[in-house]
Amino acid sequence: MREHIRRPGRRTVLLAAALAALLIWGAAALGGDFFRSVSAALVQDLTPIRLSDTDQGIVMSVQSVTEKDGAFHVRIALRDELGDRLREGADLFDVYRSGIRRAVSLTCEPLGFDAGTGSSDLIVVIRPEDSRDLEGEKFTLSVTQLMLGQTVTETVLTVDWGNLPRDHAAMRRKVNQLGWTDGYKPAAFEDGTALLLQPGSLDLPAAPGVTLTAAGFLENRLRLQLRFDGHSPYDQEALTLTAPDGTAYRACAFLYTQAEEGTVYRDAVYDVTPEALTDCVLSGRFATGGQLLQGDWQITFRLDS
Repeated sequence: MREHIRRPGRRTVLLAAALAALLIWGAAALGGDFFRSVSAALVQDLTPIRLSDTDQGIVMSVQSVTEKDGAFHVRIALRDELGDRLREGADLFDVYRSGIRRAVSLTCEPLGFDAGTGSSDLIVVIRPEDSRDLEGEKFTLSVTQLMLGQTVTETVLTVDWGNLPRDHAAMRRKVNQLGWTDGYKPAAFEDGTALLLQPGSLDLPAAPGVTLTAAGFLENRLRLQLRFDGHSPYDQEALTLTAPDGTAYRACAFLYTQAEEGTVYRDAVYDVTPEALTDCVLSGRFATGGQLLQGDWQITFRLDS
Protein backbone atom coordinates (compact mmCIF):
# COMPACT_ATOMS: atom_id res chain seq x y z
CA MET A 1 0.00 0.00 0.00
CA ARG A 2 1.49 3.36 -1.02
CA GLU A 3 0.03 6.69 -0.17
CA HIS A 4 1.26 10.26 -0.70
CA ILE A 5 0.57 12.33 2.38
CA ARG A 6 -0.01 16.05 2.02
CA ARG A 7 1.49 17.74 5.07
CA PRO A 8 -0.50 20.65 6.60
CA GLY A 9 0.91 24.13 6.38
CA ARG A 10 2.03 26.22 9.36
CA ARG A 11 -1.28 28.10 9.62
CA THR A 12 -3.31 24.87 9.66
CA VAL A 13 -1.12 23.39 12.39
CA LEU A 14 -1.40 26.52 14.56
CA LEU A 15 -5.16 26.60 14.14
CA ALA A 16 -5.50 22.90 15.08
CA ALA A 17 -3.28 23.42 18.12
CA ALA A 18 -5.33 26.40 19.29
CA LEU A 19 -8.59 24.47 18.86
CA ALA A 20 -7.16 21.49 20.77
CA ALA A 21 -6.02 23.74 23.65
CA LEU A 22 -9.44 25.42 23.87
CA LEU A 23 -11.36 22.14 23.93
CA ILE A 24 -8.98 20.48 26.40
CA TRP A 25 -9.18 23.53 28.74
CA GLY A 26 -12.97 23.35 28.64
CA ALA A 27 -12.98 19.62 29.30
CA ALA A 28 -10.62 20.03 32.26
CA ALA A 29 -13.10 22.38 33.91
CA LEU A 30 -15.70 19.58 33.87
CA GLY A 31 -13.60 16.98 35.72
CA GLY A 32 -10.59 14.69 35.35
CA ASP A 33 -12.33 11.64 33.87
CA PHE A 34 -14.13 13.68 31.24
CA PHE A 35 -10.90 15.51 30.50
CA ARG A 36 -8.99 12.29 29.91
CA SER A 37 -11.76 10.85 27.69
CA VAL A 38 -12.19 13.96 25.55
CA SER A 39 -8.48 14.74 25.27
CA ALA A 40 -7.60 11.17 24.21
CA ALA A 41 -10.30 11.16 21.54
CA LEU A 42 -9.28 14.63 20.39
CA VAL A 43 -5.62 13.72 20.12
CA GLN A 44 -6.51 10.67 18.02
CA ASP A 45 -8.78 12.72 15.76
CA LEU A 46 -5.98 15.26 15.17
CA THR A 47 -3.32 12.59 14.59
CA PRO A 48 -2.52 12.53 10.86
CA ILE A 49 -2.52 9.33 8.85
CA ARG A 50 1.05 8.02 8.90
CA LEU A 51 1.56 4.72 7.10
CA SER A 52 5.28 4.38 7.83
CA ASP A 53 7.79 5.38 10.46
CA THR A 54 11.55 4.92 10.84
CA ASP A 55 13.75 4.54 13.91
CA GLN A 56 17.06 2.78 14.55
CA GLY A 57 17.36 2.28 10.80
CA ILE A 58 14.24 0.07 10.73
CA VAL A 59 11.30 1.17 8.55
CA MET A 60 7.87 0.04 9.75
CA SER A 61 5.09 0.39 7.18
CA VAL A 62 1.47 -0.64 6.67
CA GLN A 63 1.03 -2.81 3.58
CA SER A 64 -2.67 -3.64 3.73
CA VAL A 65 -5.75 -3.65 5.97
CA THR A 66 -8.45 -6.30 5.54
CA GLU A 67 -11.51 -7.24 7.57
CA LYS A 68 -12.46 -10.82 8.44
CA ASP A 69 -15.12 -11.99 10.88
CA GLY A 70 -15.29 -8.63 12.66
CA ALA A 71 -11.52 -8.32 13.13
CA PHE A 72 -9.06 -6.23 11.11
CA HIS A 73 -5.90 -7.90 9.83
CA VAL A 74 -3.12 -5.38 9.29
CA ARG A 75 -0.08 -6.51 7.30
CA ILE A 76 3.04 -4.69 8.44
CA ALA A 77 6.48 -4.80 6.80
CA LEU A 78 9.78 -4.17 8.59
CA ARG A 79 12.79 -3.24 6.45
CA ASP A 80 16.36 -2.70 7.64
CA GLU A 81 18.10 0.27 6.01
CA LEU A 82 21.38 -0.37 7.80
CA GLY A 83 22.04 -4.09 7.29
CA ASP A 84 20.46 -7.52 7.63
CA ARG A 85 19.30 -7.52 11.26
CA LEU A 86 15.89 -8.85 10.21
CA ARG A 87 17.14 -11.90 8.34
CA GLU A 88 16.58 -14.22 11.31
CA GLY A 89 13.05 -12.91 11.83
CA ALA A 90 11.44 -10.11 13.83
CA ASP A 91 8.45 -9.66 16.11
CA LEU A 92 6.74 -6.77 17.89
CA PHE A 93 7.86 -7.41 21.45
CA ASP A 94 6.32 -4.40 23.18
CA VAL A 95 3.17 -3.09 21.54
CA TYR A 96 0.68 -0.57 22.78
CA ARG A 97 -2.11 1.32 21.13
CA SER A 98 -3.14 4.91 21.67
CA GLY A 99 -6.29 6.91 21.21
CA ILE A 100 -8.81 4.29 20.06
CA ARG A 101 -12.12 4.94 21.76
CA ARG A 102 -13.06 1.36 22.62
CA ALA A 103 -11.37 -1.65 24.15
CA VAL A 104 -9.72 -3.93 21.61
CA SER A 105 -7.43 -6.94 21.73
CA LEU A 106 -4.22 -7.16 19.72
CA THR A 107 -2.39 -10.25 18.51
CA CYS A 108 0.69 -10.41 16.30
CA GLU A 109 1.79 -13.22 13.99
CA PRO A 110 5.27 -13.01 12.40
CA LEU A 111 5.34 -14.20 8.79
CA GLY A 112 9.12 -14.47 8.51
CA PHE A 113 11.78 -12.86 6.35
CA ASP A 114 11.23 -12.44 2.60
CA ALA A 115 14.59 -12.48 0.83
CA GLY A 116 12.96 -11.14 -2.34
CA THR A 117 11.74 -7.92 -0.74
CA GLY A 118 14.31 -7.77 2.06
CA SER A 119 11.56 -7.29 4.61
CA SER A 120 10.19 -9.17 7.60
CA ASP A 121 6.40 -9.16 7.56
CA LEU A 122 3.85 -9.49 10.34
CA ILE A 123 0.08 -9.66 10.69
CA VAL A 124 -1.45 -7.63 13.53
CA VAL A 125 -5.05 -8.63 14.30
CA ILE A 126 -7.21 -5.94 15.91
CA ARG A 127 -10.43 -7.27 17.39
CA PRO A 128 -13.10 -5.30 19.32
CA GLU A 129 -13.92 -6.56 22.80
CA ASP A 130 -17.59 -5.72 22.24
CA SER A 131 -19.99 -6.39 19.39
CA ARG A 132 -19.62 -3.00 17.72
CA ASP A 133 -17.89 -2.54 14.39
CA LEU A 134 -14.46 -0.87 14.15
CA GLU A 135 -15.01 0.12 10.51
CA GLY A 136 -13.73 3.64 9.84
CA GLU A 137 -11.90 4.04 13.16
CA LYS A 138 -8.48 5.70 13.09
CA PHE A 139 -5.90 3.57 14.89
CA THR A 140 -2.41 4.39 16.12
CA LEU A 141 -0.08 1.47 16.74
CA SER A 142 2.96 2.34 18.84
CA VAL A 143 5.94 0.04 19.28
CA THR A 144 8.96 0.62 21.53
CA GLN A 145 10.70 -2.76 21.26
CA LEU A 146 11.37 -5.18 18.42
CA MET A 147 12.48 -8.75 19.11
CA LEU A 148 15.07 -9.88 16.57
CA GLY A 149 16.35 -13.35 15.81
CA GLN A 150 14.26 -15.50 18.12
CA THR A 151 14.04 -19.22 17.41
CA VAL A 152 10.39 -20.29 17.15
CA THR A 153 9.53 -23.95 17.70
CA GLU A 154 6.07 -25.48 17.37
CA THR A 155 5.67 -29.07 18.54
CA VAL A 156 3.24 -31.73 19.75
CA LEU A 157 4.21 -33.58 22.94
CA THR A 158 2.97 -37.10 23.66
CA VAL A 159 1.96 -37.65 27.30
CA ASP A 160 0.19 -40.69 28.78
CA TRP A 161 -2.65 -38.85 30.52
CA GLY A 162 -4.07 -42.04 32.04
CA ASN A 163 -0.98 -42.56 34.20
CA LEU A 164 -0.59 -39.06 35.61
CA PRO A 165 -0.20 -38.87 39.41
CA ARG A 166 -3.36 -37.56 41.07
CA ASP A 167 -1.22 -36.10 43.89
CA HIS A 168 2.16 -35.37 42.33
CA ALA A 169 5.28 -35.07 44.49
CA ALA A 170 5.98 -31.40 45.19
CA MET A 171 8.85 -29.16 46.20
CA ARG A 172 8.59 -25.93 48.16
CA ARG A 173 10.60 -23.25 46.41
CA LYS A 174 11.02 -19.51 46.34
CA VAL A 175 8.78 -18.14 43.60
CA ASN A 176 10.35 -15.48 41.38
CA GLN A 177 7.16 -14.80 39.47
CA LEU A 178 3.52 -15.77 39.95
CA GLY A 179 0.69 -14.92 37.58
CA TRP A 180 -2.91 -15.97 37.23
CA THR A 181 -6.13 -15.40 35.29
CA ASP A 182 -9.78 -16.44 35.48
CA GLY A 183 -9.98 -15.87 39.22
CA TYR A 184 -7.66 -18.72 40.27
CA LYS A 185 -4.53 -17.87 42.26
CA PRO A 186 -2.11 -20.61 43.39
CA ALA A 187 -1.50 -20.74 47.14
CA ALA A 188 1.71 -19.12 48.34
CA PHE A 189 3.33 -18.98 51.78
CA GLU A 190 4.19 -15.82 53.69
CA ASP A 191 7.90 -16.27 53.02
CA GLY A 192 7.34 -16.05 49.25
CA THR A 193 7.57 -19.78 48.62
CA ALA A 194 5.00 -22.03 46.96
CA LEU A 195 4.57 -25.66 45.97
CA LEU A 196 5.78 -26.69 42.52
CA LEU A 197 5.96 -30.10 40.91
CA GLN A 198 9.02 -32.15 41.79
CA PRO A 199 10.93 -32.50 38.50
CA GLY A 200 11.67 -35.91 37.07
CA SER A 201 8.40 -37.66 36.27
CA LEU A 202 8.92 -36.73 32.59
CA ASP A 203 11.86 -35.87 30.37
CA LEU A 204 10.48 -34.72 27.01
CA PRO A 205 12.47 -32.22 24.89
CA ALA A 206 10.08 -29.48 23.73
CA ALA A 207 12.34 -26.88 22.08
CA PRO A 208 16.02 -25.90 22.12
CA GLY A 209 16.85 -25.49 25.81
CA VAL A 210 13.28 -26.35 26.92
CA THR A 211 12.19 -29.68 28.48
CA LEU A 212 8.87 -30.92 29.86
CA THR A 213 10.05 -32.30 33.21
CA ALA A 214 6.83 -33.15 35.08
CA ALA A 215 3.06 -33.49 34.71
CA GLY A 216 0.39 -34.35 37.25
CA PHE A 217 -2.27 -33.04 39.58
CA LEU A 218 -1.39 -30.83 42.54
CA GLU A 219 -3.94 -28.99 44.69
CA ASN A 220 -6.69 -30.54 42.53
CA ARG A 221 -5.49 -28.96 39.31
CA LEU A 222 -3.37 -30.21 36.45
CA ARG A 223 0.17 -28.87 36.27
CA LEU A 224 2.70 -29.09 33.47
CA GLN A 225 6.28 -28.19 34.28
CA LEU A 226 8.90 -26.86 31.86
CA ARG A 227 12.61 -26.45 32.51
CA PHE A 228 14.48 -23.69 30.69
CA ASP A 229 18.26 -24.10 30.42
CA GLY A 230 20.04 -20.85 29.65
CA HIS A 231 16.77 -19.00 30.22
CA SER A 232 16.42 -15.54 28.72
CA PRO A 233 13.92 -13.02 30.13
CA TYR A 234 12.63 -12.69 26.58
CA ASP A 235 11.73 -16.37 26.19
CA GLN A 236 8.04 -16.93 25.50
CA GLU A 237 6.14 -20.18 25.69
CA ALA A 238 2.62 -21.51 25.46
CA LEU A 239 1.32 -25.03 26.09
CA THR A 240 -2.25 -25.73 24.95
CA LEU A 241 -4.42 -28.78 25.57
CA THR A 242 -6.95 -29.47 22.82
CA ALA A 243 -9.79 -31.98 23.30
CA PRO A 244 -11.19 -34.08 20.42
CA ASP A 245 -14.24 -31.78 20.23
CA GLY A 246 -11.95 -28.78 19.70
CA THR A 247 -12.16 -27.40 23.24
CA ALA A 248 -8.86 -25.68 24.08
CA TYR A 249 -7.52 -25.51 27.62
CA ARG A 250 -4.93 -22.83 28.32
CA ALA A 251 -3.03 -22.16 31.51
CA CYS A 252 -4.89 -20.22 34.18
CA ALA A 253 -1.82 -19.65 36.37
CA PHE A 254 2.00 -19.71 36.22
CA LEU A 255 4.71 -20.13 38.84
CA TYR A 256 8.39 -19.53 38.08
CA THR A 257 11.36 -20.51 40.23
CA GLN A 258 15.08 -20.28 39.47
CA ALA A 259 17.01 -23.41 40.41
CA GLU A 260 20.46 -22.14 39.48
CA GLU A 261 22.02 -19.50 37.28
CA GLY A 262 20.32 -19.68 33.89
CA THR A 263 17.97 -22.55 34.79
CA VAL A 264 14.29 -21.78 35.43
CA TYR A 265 11.34 -24.07 36.19
CA ARG A 266 7.83 -23.00 35.25
CA ASP A 267 4.66 -24.70 36.45
CA ALA A 268 1.60 -23.99 34.29
CA VAL A 269 -1.76 -24.68 35.97
CA TYR A 270 -4.83 -25.89 34.05
CA ASP A 271 -8.44 -26.10 35.20
CA VAL A 272 -9.24 -29.45 33.61
CA THR A 273 -10.46 -32.71 35.12
CA PRO A 274 -8.75 -36.10 34.61
CA GLU A 275 -11.82 -37.24 32.63
CA ALA A 276 -11.72 -34.25 30.27
CA LEU A 277 -7.97 -34.71 29.84
CA THR A 278 -8.41 -38.10 28.13
CA ASP A 279 -7.41 -37.97 24.43
CA CYS A 280 -6.32 -34.33 24.69
CA VAL A 281 -3.46 -33.25 22.42
CA LEU A 282 -0.67 -31.19 24.02
CA SER A 283 0.83 -28.65 21.63
CA GLY A 284 3.49 -26.07 22.36
CA ARG A 285 4.84 -22.91 20.82
CA PHE A 286 8.19 -21.63 22.05
CA ALA A 287 10.17 -18.50 21.16
CA THR A 288 13.66 -18.57 22.64
CA GLY A 289 16.86 -16.54 22.41
CA GLY A 290 16.98 -13.34 20.37
CA GLN A 291 17.79 -9.77 21.24
CA LEU A 292 15.75 -6.62 21.84
CA LEU A 293 16.02 -3.50 19.74
CA GLN A 294 14.79 -0.38 21.51
CA GLY A 295 13.10 2.32 19.45
CA ASP A 296 9.96 4.34 18.92
CA TRP A 297 7.72 3.55 15.96
CA GLN A 298 4.22 4.97 15.50
CA ILE A 299 1.96 4.31 12.55
CA THR A 300 -1.59 5.61 12.15
CA PHE A 301 -4.14 4.18 9.73
CA ARG A 302 -7.86 3.76 9.23
CA LEU A 303 -9.59 0.45 9.73
CA ASP A 304 -11.24 0.35 6.32
CA SER A 305 -11.90 -3.04 4.75
